[in-house]
Amino acid sequence: MAWPAPDIRTKAIPAPARGSTSRTRSPPDRRAPRAPSSLRGQRPVLLAGCGEAAEIAAGQARLVGSLQHPMVTGNLPAAAAALRELAPTYDRLRAALT
Repeated sequence: MAWPAPDIRTKAIPAPARGSTSRTRSPPDRRAPRAPSSLRGQRPVLLAGCGEAAEIAAGQARLVGSLQHPMVTGNLPAAAAALRELAPTYDRLRAALT
C-alpha cells in the first residue's frame, strides 16, 4: 500500500482510504507466550499460601493507584496523606512474608 503524498499547502498527510489498511495477526508460533489467567496478578502469592501478604500487596496497589489523580491535579496534601497511609504497609508486608 502506498501512502498518499502530503498536501503542499497544509503539509498535512491525508489518511489512507477506509478499509485499505490490513489488520493481520501474527502466526501462533510468533506470538509471545502468556501465562494462564490463573497465574496472573496476585494469584501466585495466594497459591503459595501467603494470603495475608497478597491482601497487603493489593492494598498497596490501591494506595499507589490513588496517588495518580492528586499528583496530576497538584493536590499535594492528598498525595502526602496517601503516602503516609502507604508507608506502614511495608512493615506489615515484611512481617507477613517472614
